[in-house]
Amino acid sequence: MDIDNLKRKAKYRFSHGLFHKRTFVILFVLSAAADIYTVFRLASALRMPWPAAVLCGAAACLLLYAEMISRYRQQTTRIYRLTIWAAGLYTAFLIHFLIILAAADLAFLIPRALGYRQVHRYFTGAAAAAALLFTLAACHHAYDVKIVREKLPEIKKCGKLRIALLSDLHIGAVIGPHYLRKIVRMTNELHPDLIVITGDLFNHAKVHECADPAAAAQALSGLESAFGTYCVRGNHDPQLSDPDFQVFLQQSAITPLDNRVQTVGPVTLIGRTGTRTQPGRTPLAELMKAAPPQQMTIVLDHDPSGVREAQSCGADLVLSGHTHNGQFFPCNLFAKIAYPGCLTHGHTDLSGTHLIVSGGTGFFQVPVRTFSDSEIVCIDITDR
Repeated sequence: MDIDNLKRKAKYRFSHGLFHKRTFVILFVLSAAADIYTVFRLASALRMPWPAAVLCGAAACLLLYAEMISRYRQQTTRIYRLTIWAAGLYTAFLIHFLIILAAADLAFLIPRALGYRQVHRYFTGAAAAAALLFTLAACHHAYDVKIVREKLPEIKKCGKLRIALLSDLHIGAVIGPHYLRKIVRMTNELHPDLIVITGDLFNHAKVHECADPAAAAQALSGLESAFGTYCVRGNHDPQLSDPDFQVFLQQSAITPLDNRVQTVGPVTLIGRTGTRTQPGRTPLAELMKAAPPQQMTIVLDHDPSGVREAQSCGADLVLSGHTHNGQFFPCNLFAKIAYPGCLTHGHTDLSGTHLIVSGGTGFFQVPVRTFSDSEIVCIDITDR
């Protein structure tokens, strides 16, 4: 590896670390303020004694803190995993409650103008109940995995081909072997010729955030296809040099393709690594030189914003993830701003370069989904 690349990596890690520390502080302060406000409103509506309200507020702040520090843990126990799961649900409830509460406060302006001030506490209680029900429904929906089917015409005489696209599994404190076995079963029922995973196998760049990595690897090793299972790294994955990650990939029978080109049956897979802003990505034009021109080229890129580069290089198909289609409201809106148009989710034909962005097979940390699905994408390339 050249000196310039090492310098770029060191600079990226330093600036990235500072960014995450500042973000952590800002998010914790904002979340604690929102948490205290929520407990104050609920305590007022329920006429809760203030000592009890203070205890509830402290417990809620601890849940938020547990949610935020989970990425720094190396090992997980059952109690810790349950705490993180509950903390994620509480975070979703808090966001939903504040949004619904704002709408309830606006609705209260009418009865308040008519002199019905006592109604306000009922509005608060109704907002809390609605937020709780909405969050529980969103949690159930997150675990309800969908099969999304996409059809493409034959490209460069590759013949019939079925590809199963998985992405953003986020194995860790929340997603473990039980969920993976469900994904494997649903994927195998599609009888794919090829399985690809477009990044973020893990949640926080630590294999041992998962309580039983061996069981998770054993579950994924059950994936069945004619040409095997291939993956690229996402921004949440460990480095390929991580020995635990290497063992996991070997045990799960998954072939990493970061900055690599490999002919697989009738197609050529071209693997990128990380996101577009991360160091260590080999220019796609350089990788494309190793691809046979007569074969269909499939670029595996965690970050869909790299599609313009793929289009300029003449790639036939780009498979991505990363966006989660926003995962839950209001993050769906932010995802559409950060990844506008075709980059958010779904299939788009960009003048001969097909882009398919998965909304994610798993979910990141907060075990809820609204206005998005946990999905396995089944891509059928026809011979007509």
